[in-house]
Amino acid sequence: MPEASEAEVVAYFEEHGERLPGLVFTAVGAYTGVAIDQDAVKAGDLPGVLIAPA
Repeated sequence: MPEASEAEVVAYFEEHGERLPGLVFTAVGAYTGVAIDQDAVKAGDLPGVLIAPA
């Protein structure tokens, strides 16, 4: 929303804010093919993963 004013962004977030985390999880999962349980993230129940540098 680059053309939106700060007030418009705040109003949008207040109206749709509760849906945004689910939408982000869905979009990231669709893009990466990785499914992560949102409830597990909220609870802090995800295992740690170490990714070696390339």
